[in-house]
Amino acid sequence: MDRIVMSKLVYPNGINVSPDGRYIYVASPPAGMVTVFERKKDNSLAEIQEIHVYTGIDNIDVDRETGDIWTAGHPVFHTWFEHRKNITKPAGSQALRIRLGSKSAPYDDVDIRQVFMNDGSLVSGSSIACRYKNQLLIGTVLTKMAHCEIKAF
Repeated sequence: MDRIVMSKLVYPNGINVSPDGRYIYVASPPAGMVTVFERKKDNSLAEIQEIHVYTGIDNIDVDRETGDIWTAGHPVFHTWFEHRKNITKPAGSQALRIRLGSKSAPYDDVDIRQVFMNDGSLVSGSSIACRYKNQLLIGTVLTKMAHCEIKAF
């Protein structure tokens, strides 16, 4: 049966699921946060936690081995709107790793690390960061992708 499982969200853009399927993660770029929902047996959602990252994150990738959330977004959100209208105007790009401090929500010790930051000269308007081992692929909303080596974090 098709139905609305959650309403009153602010720009629910990036959505992904925990490795065990128990939690749903929803990014809200204007609110600068990830909302964690518990998925019930009937597929309804119960809000468990808000993880404030204080930046305009977009899409979410979940590491299937560690459960870490990898995301990218717009550190100065309004510049992305200018970039969208005119791609010659750069918009900053940022990638984060969000390490959850436990296996179940609410997560008690969330560690948020910036793993990439650029003023838009390499990539503008980043929208997703996907990690594989020590490699990071950063996609943008409009034009480019970047490959980075993760040396430490």
